[in-house]
Amino acid sequence: MHIVDAQVHIWSSGKPTNATHRQVERFTKDDLLKEMDEAGVDGAVIHPPASWDPNSNELAVEAARQHPDRLAILGNFPLDRPESRGLIDGWKKRPGMLGLRFTFLQPHQKTWPTDGTIDWLWPAAERAGLPVALLAAGFLPKLAQVAERHPGLKLIIDHLGRAVGHQGRCRVGEPARDAGPGQVPERGDQGHRGAELLERALPLPQHPRPPEADLRRLRAGTDVLGHRHHAHAVLVAAVRDHVHRGAAVAVRPRPRPRDGRGRVHLDRVDAQGMKQVLIDGYGAPEEVARCADVPDVGAPGTGEVVFDVLMFPINPADISLCRGTYRLKPPLPATPGAECVGRVAAVGAGVGHVKPGDLVINLQRENWAQRRRVKGDDVIPIPSGMDLRQAAMLRINPPTALLMLTDIVALKPGDWVIQNVANSAVGRLVIRLAAARGVRTMNVVRRDTLFAELKALGADACVVDGPDMAEAVKGQTGGAPVRLGLDAVSGRATARLSTCLGDGGVVCTYGSMSGEDPVMLRSTLANGGQTLVGFTLGRGLATRSLAQVRAMYADLGRQVLDGTLTAPVEKIYPIEDIKAALAHAQRGARTGKILVQP
Repeated sequence: MHIVDAQVHIWSSGKPTNATHRQVERFTKDDLLKEMDEAGVDGAVIHPPASWDPNSNELAVEAARQHPDRLAILGNFPLDRPESRGLIDGWKKRPGMLGLRFTFLQPHQKTWPTDGTIDWLWPAAERAGLPVALLAAGFLPKLAQVAERHPGLKLIIDHLGRAVGHQGRCRVGEPARDAGPGQVPERGDQGHRGAELLERALPLPQHPRPPEADLRRLRAGTDVLGHRHHAHAVLVAAVRDHVHRGAAVAVRPRPRPRDGRGRVHLDRVDAQGMKQVLIDGYGAPEEVARCADVPDVGAPGTGEVVFDVLMFPINPADISLCRGTYRLKPPLPATPGAECVGRVAAVGAGVGHVKPGDLVINLQRENWAQRRRVKGDDVIPIPSGMDLRQAAMLRINPPTALLMLTDIVALKPGDWVIQNVANSAVGRLVIRLAAARGVRTMNVVRRDTLFAELKALGADACVVDGPDMAEAVKGQTGGAPVRLGLDAVSGRATARLSTCLGDGGVVCTYGSMSGEDPVMLRSTLANGGQTLVGFTLGRGLATRSLAQVRAMYADLGRQVLDGTLTAPVEKIYPIEDIKAALAHAQRGARTGKILVQP
């Protein structure tokens, strides 16, 4: 008899995040083979644990290459990166590679199976004949739909579809009052559920998963808490999928610690509080901002939309607002947040352009919260398959780059544009959007080590900021006039930028990283006929109808979806760590944006 262990892990760094795995820094192929020999196991399938060792995939490939008679692999790759799609067809050519396995354990990955991010995977894996193994306890209904649509796709459900490490579980048994099978009533504050306690209930301290991530919204006295969160006695499936912050509360007799199998009756879906970032004064952002517990926003009224905030970025304008130097100074306490991406939870009467489950961005501010209730016209639907990290940054930077290229000067193919802070998120987008229009970009940065990176994006030329910048620019353009300058620094940097423009050129200031007002020489204004203008996205959008704004964002969303427009992300923080996130966002020489996940 040939004995094969169908799931093993090897890793070279980091301790496992799941306490049920052995808590060691390294467990190599040699360790694995030794234990296999001792136990009489002939072969094993390695599942690389990328959640705690990013290099485990390559480690597994090398192990299978050295021991092809004993080891094989179900590997993985970053599902949200466009370049990963090209790996499918040749995946089985790697040593020992049998197929794929994904766990979705990281916070930013949890919504991927249901928000469209990985919809491309199913037909691609079906076409390539690749089995796909999944830790799928949180999205089994979705997976059933995938199986129906792709009958040739081989799916492997880890752990029989059960949540790993959860010893107390319930399942929803009866439909809600006034709802048909698979439906829920429109009112989120009532409805009856029958549930069955499938295993022995545990007191809260005995739950194996760390409480800080899953129990942060638990209220004292709540017995059963739905939607992926633990409770004092039992974990229960979501009772209302589109009420993300709901709690299913059990009526007596309530399940108690150490209760065994039996029926549980869930009485209502009870709205909870939520987390929201507040500033109580103006000053250093990491000092004045705090994560607070506040009342839930409630149900939407007529013409309103309620959405769950999935992710938001920290932008320079948010930093300025916290410091009290931004053009807007709201009454205190205030909530920052110029943009976010969210998923519609509920809509009020009269709202027809979005529905529950849609991904949206919000045109209003105050988005550093877990949940928002806004006017229907303020939410803009975006493509469902967008990477949530990129979607969180869609509201401001992409349209800012686009409108500065289209609204200020009538640029033609071959015209030159110069911009400072070219390595910023807006700067990178300007490069991509200008190249698509045949407009040439001169890109000003503070260090020449960035040149290669920007040219890979499509930059035509790069220079280092300094007093001799005008001569360097002239040398690279061959003396061709530069028609438009985009300034995000202000102060003397504006004057240096203007010296690079031709007669009649326009300098557009849209930021002040220096904290100073823009400065221009009298000679460039009077003798050179140059113009200094300002740009804010609000004014740019105000000149367009709502239909035009929606169409613009839809087009930008499609360009993000196909990988044309992207922005790097350095780190994602939970909302509870907003102070650390703000401190990180103010560091120099970052490689990408700082995002926050409520």
